[in-house]
Amino acid sequence: MRRLEVKGSDGGSLTAEMVTTALTWFGDFTDPETVRDPEAIRAAIEKARIYILHGRLCRLPLPAVPEEMEGASEAARLLWQLDEVLVQIMRINDESM
Repeated sequence: MRRLEVKGSDGGSLTAEMVTTALTWFGDFTDPETVRDPEAIRAAIEKARIYILHGRLCRLPLPAVPEEMEGASEAARLLWQLDEVLVQIMRINDESM
């Protein structure tokens, strides 16, 4: 069994455990197999992109997948985008403190 690991633009990596946690936050998922379901990942990305900042509803931009990931599976590309959205949320949280 291959280990799922996606590198983000911030140099960090997104592991299967982190993805499962993110999917649980932004979706109604309890099964780790959801990590392989592109529709579930896509739904989690859309939920994660809606963000409340200082009482205002915001929609974070959908990050473009880098060229080097073009040959990757759809799930891997979506997981990269999910990681990037989570990085955006962390940056916003850091800046607002």
